[in-house]
Amino acid sequence: MWRLFCNAKISVALGVVDAIKQRNYQGYNDNERQTLQAVRWVIDRTTSSGMSTSQKVKAIHDYLVLNCDYDYYALNNGTISNESYGYYGVFRNGKAVCNGYA
Repeated sequence: MWRLFCNAKISVALGVVDAIKQRNYQGYNDNERQTLQAVRWVIDRTTSSGMSTSQKVKAIHDYLVLNCDYDYYALNNGTISNESYGYYGVFRNGKAVCNGYA
């Protein structure tokens, strides 16, 4: 069992990292699959095979800084959705709170 986000438990044939690397999302539900595809999209557009690991990490970091907002509105109104606590919020909604960024 893997814990992905929003306290959801799922059983999958591949771990998250392997699923993203191999583009094999079998065993994931539609929302999870779309989120993993969004992660892969960011990786494909921000990194290249000629980059070092640290360059790739920096490129993905820079993408997140430029394309994801802190969910202040929901925080201030006490309406933070579960999505903002995980990578779903970061990669699908473009907003998250601390847990989502982490």
